[in-house]
Amino acid sequence: MKIIYQGAETSTDAANVAAFLAERGVDAASVVVEFQGCVLAGDAALSAATLAEGAAVNVFRICSGG
Repeated sequence: MKIIYQGAETSTDAANVAAFLAERGVDAASVVVEFQGCVLAGDAALSAATLAEGAAVNVFRICSGG
């Protein structure tokens, strides 16, 4: 299926956001995900978020500094 990842159309075979992140080599523990307008974090939330054709996924890493 095709989804929108970071603003670009991307193909995936993943069934949920957690599997998609693993497919891309993204460490789910180190990111926050915006999925269809909702903010998700943690394994349970990412596994429960089912992907469908045209779904939008954006990944953010939280950084701190001074």
